[in-house]
Amino acid sequence: MLTSLIHFLNASTLPTLPGPNFLQLHRKIKPLAFWALMSLGFMLVSCYTFTGTTLPGYLKTIYIHPVDNQSLNPQLAENVFKALQTGFQQRSNLRLVHQDAHSEIKLVLQPAQRSPYNISGSDVTSYQIRLTAEVLFYDRVKSDTLYYEKALSGYGVYIIDKNETEIVGQQRATDELLKLILDKTIARW
Repeated sequence: MLTSLIHFLNASTLPTLPGPNFLQLHRKIKPLAFWALMSLGFMLVSCYTFTGTTLPGYLKTIYIHPVDNQSLNPQLAENVFKALQTGFQQRSNLRLVHQDAHSEIKLVLQPAQRSPYNISGSDVTSYQIRLTAEVLFYDRVKSDTLYYEKALSGYGVYIIDKNETEIVGQQRATDELLKLILDKTIARW
């Protein structure tokens, strides 16, 4: 295969292109050196990394408001608030500040809802928790709403047969809700 490619590169029927030409470069250096240079070039191109965010470059800071807790569960609201801070720190280049931020995010957390998820005969074997939040991500520099959702929900299931508790379901619902919030506020750009 390599031999056929080298013969193809050496073929005289190929047109000569103006300016730098890889075929002319190949003819001047040994084939092994040519392929080493080409491999190095491909490796350098493939080293590109993506941070997961393409927020506008002028947004450097964010203020995360304490969660407006309509859930009547202070621990749940605190868990959501801390997870939101951690998520923005890990998935964006925005620096958390307490005043004069370029952007801000506000959450209103609704009461968690529990409903049967799996039933075996007359027994409920698992429940589903739904956490719903109103989310506002705001650009304070341009006075513009970047993202708004009236009712964004995350779901988490806990299995009674595995001795899981409602707290496990709430944590899973929190994780999903936070992933959705971060995907829709940071990664959607």
